[in-house]
Amino acid sequence: MTANMTLKSAAKAKRRKAVVAEKRRAELLEVSLPEQVRRAAEFPLQHCLASQGLLGDGAGVVILARGATPEHFKAALFMLDSMCLGIKDVAFRSMTGRQLEDFSEMMAETAPL
Repeated sequence: MTANMTLKSAAKAKRRKAVVAEKRRAELLEVSLPEQVRRAAEFPLQHCLASQGLLGDGAGVVILARGATPEHFKAALFMLDSMCLGIKDVAFRSMTGRQLEDFSEMMAETAPL
C-alpha cells in the first residue's frame, strides 16, 4: 500500500512540475522579441520614415512604427545599404511620438528623414 502511494505522489509531482514548466515557457514566449514583433504587426502603421536620398546615397535608415495611437507605438529601425548588402542592422523598441521627434531631429544633423 505504501509503495503504491509513493508512486502516485511521484507521478503527481511529475505532472505538477510539467505544468509549471509549461507556464514558464508560455510567459517567456509572451515577452520574447519575436512575440513583441508579431503583436506589433497586428496594429495599424502610424509612421513610415526614410532617409532622404536613401536610394541615391546608397545607405540610410527606414523607420516603421505601428501602434494603437500615433503617440504610443512599437518602432522598427532598419539601417539599409540599398546598393549591395540590404539590411545591415535592425532595432526594435517602444517609442512615444516625442521620442520619434527627438530621433528625427538627431538624424537631421546627418541624414534628414
